[in-house]
Amino acid sequence: MSYLFEVEDRTVWSPALRVGQIYVEYVRSLERVYGLEAGFTQTTEDSVRIDAQVFAGFVTHLLSTAGEGRHLVLELELRAVAIPALVILDRAGLSTTMSVGASLMGEATTYARRMPE
Repeated sequence: MSYLFEVEDRTVWSPALRVGQIYVEYVRSLERVYGLEAGFTQTTEDSVRIDAQVFAGFVTHLLSTAGEGRHLVLELELRAVAIPALVILDRAGLSTTMSVGASLMGEATTYARRMPE
Protein backbone atom coordinates (compact mmCIF):
# COMPACT_ATOMS: atom_id res chain seq x y z
CA MET A 1 0.00 0.00 0.00
CA SER A 2 1.25 3.48 -0.79
CA TYR A 3 0.69 7.06 0.32
CA LEU A 4 -0.21 9.67 -2.30
CA PHE A 5 1.11 13.23 -2.38
CA GLU A 6 -0.81 15.23 -4.97
CA VAL A 7 -0.54 18.71 -6.42
CA GLU A 8 -3.74 19.64 -8.23
CA ASP A 9 -4.64 16.39 -10.02
CA ARG A 10 -1.10 15.06 -10.32
CA THR A 11 0.59 12.54 -8.05
CA VAL A 12 4.06 13.91 -7.34
CA TRP A 13 5.16 11.17 -4.96
CA SER A 14 3.75 7.82 -3.88
CA PRO A 15 6.03 6.23 -1.30
CA ALA A 16 5.23 3.23 0.86
CA LEU A 17 2.48 3.94 3.39
CA ARG A 18 4.75 4.21 6.41
CA VAL A 19 7.24 6.45 4.60
CA GLY A 20 4.42 8.81 3.65
CA GLN A 21 2.98 8.84 7.16
CA ILE A 22 6.36 9.69 8.67
CA TYR A 23 7.00 12.45 6.14
CA VAL A 24 3.62 14.06 6.87
CA GLU A 25 4.35 13.92 10.61
CA TYR A 26 7.74 15.59 10.05
CA VAL A 27 5.99 18.37 8.13
CA ARG A 28 3.23 18.72 10.75
CA SER A 29 5.85 18.97 13.50
CA LEU A 30 7.71 21.72 11.68
CA GLU A 31 4.44 23.57 11.07
CA ARG A 32 3.87 23.63 14.83
CA VAL A 33 7.44 24.62 15.70
CA TYR A 34 7.69 27.44 13.15
CA GLY A 35 4.04 28.53 13.24
CA LEU A 36 3.78 28.22 9.46
CA GLU A 37 1.37 26.35 7.22
CA ALA A 38 2.89 23.86 4.79
CA GLY A 39 -0.12 23.69 2.48
CA PHE A 40 -0.91 20.03 3.23
CA THR A 41 -4.57 18.97 3.29
CA GLN A 42 -5.32 15.41 4.32
CA THR A 43 -7.79 14.07 1.75
CA THR A 44 -7.93 10.43 2.86
CA GLU A 45 -6.08 8.32 5.38
CA ASP A 46 -3.33 7.72 2.83
CA SER A 47 -3.42 10.85 0.69
CA VAL A 48 -2.42 14.51 0.98
CA ARG A 49 -3.20 17.36 -1.40
CA ILE A 50 -0.45 19.99 -1.49
CA ASP A 51 -0.88 23.67 -2.24
CA ALA A 52 2.43 24.06 -4.08
CA GLN A 53 2.69 27.83 -3.55
CA VAL A 54 2.19 27.54 0.20
CA PHE A 55 4.55 24.56 0.37
CA ALA A 56 7.22 26.49 -1.55
CA GLY A 57 7.05 29.29 1.03
CA PHE A 58 7.30 26.76 3.85
CA VAL A 59 10.32 25.08 2.24
CA THR A 60 11.98 28.44 1.57
CA HIS A 61 11.70 29.20 5.29
CA LEU A 62 13.16 25.80 6.21
CA LEU A 63 16.08 26.25 3.83
CA SER A 64 16.84 29.73 5.11
CA THR A 65 16.76 28.40 8.68
CA ALA A 66 19.01 25.46 7.80
CA GLY A 67 21.31 27.76 5.85
CA GLU A 68 22.04 29.82 8.93
CA GLY A 69 24.41 27.03 9.97
CA ARG A 70 23.97 27.63 13.67
CA HIS A 71 23.20 24.07 14.63
CA LEU A 72 24.30 20.94 12.77
CA VAL A 73 21.58 18.72 14.25
CA LEU A 74 18.85 21.19 13.25
CA GLU A 75 20.23 21.28 9.72
CA LEU A 76 20.12 17.47 9.55
CA GLU A 77 16.56 17.37 10.89
CA LEU A 78 15.37 19.91 8.33
CA ARG A 79 17.03 18.04 5.46
CA ALA A 80 14.66 15.11 6.06
CA VAL A 81 11.83 17.37 4.90
CA ALA A 82 13.72 19.65 2.51
CA ILE A 83 15.19 17.06 0.16
CA PRO A 84 11.89 15.30 -0.69
CA ALA A 85 10.24 18.75 -0.77
CA LEU A 86 12.59 19.92 -3.53
CA VAL A 87 11.64 16.87 -5.58
CA ILE A 88 7.92 17.39 -4.93
CA LEU A 89 8.10 21.05 -5.96
CA ASP A 90 10.08 20.22 -9.08
CA ARG A 91 7.54 17.58 -10.09
CA ALA A 92 4.77 20.10 -9.48
CA GLY A 93 6.42 22.28 -12.11
CA LEU A 94 7.27 24.97 -9.62
CA SER A 95 10.56 26.53 -10.49
CA THR A 96 12.01 27.75 -7.27
CA THR A 97 14.11 30.78 -6.65
CA MET A 98 15.26 29.29 -3.41
CA SER A 99 18.87 29.57 -2.47
CA VAL A 100 19.83 25.91 -2.48
CA GLY A 101 23.40 24.75 -2.28
CA ALA A 102 24.81 22.45 -4.94
CA SER A 103 25.16 19.65 -2.39
CA LEU A 104 21.48 19.78 -1.43
CA MET A 105 20.35 19.97 -5.06
CA GLY A 106 22.60 17.00 -5.88
CA GLU A 107 21.00 15.00 -3.09
CA ALA A 108 17.52 15.94 -4.28
CA THR A 109 18.39 14.83 -7.81
CA THR A 110 19.72 11.52 -6.51
CA TYR A 111 16.71 10.94 -4.27
CA ALA A 112 14.27 11.85 -7.06
CA ARG A 113 15.27 8.68 -8.89
CA ARG A 114 14.15 6.68 -5.86
CA MET A 115 10.95 8.59 -5.17
CA PRO A 116 8.17 6.88 -7.15
CA GLU A 117 5.48 9.02 -8.71
